[in-house]
Amino acid sequence: MLRPDVPQDFREQAAQRLLTEARTAAKLQHPGIVRITDYGQTGGGDPYIDMERLDGLDPATHSRTRTTSVRDVRYVQPNPVGSSRASPKSMSSTSAR
Repeated sequence: MLRPDVPQDFREQAAQRLLTEARTAAKLQHPGIVRITDYGQTGGGDPYIDMERLDGLDPATHSRTRTTSVRDVRYVQPNPVGSSRASPKSMSSTSAR
């Protein structure tokens, strides 16, 4: 639902954006993406998005309890400039230094 502090003259546009995002997100299926189980408008016209419930730590608690060092971060290094396509051979996973 929209936050109550969204200005009245922007609510209609914000509601449409929220529903557009919900429609798009509902089409995505990936283990790393929260599943949208329902979306629409309430009887009063307020938009809503219903998502699957996940067990685990909330982001604030997670960030306080886990530290990440630069050595933990991995990135994909693309082929040199001029390569027209990415392929497993043209990419390598290396540790950041």
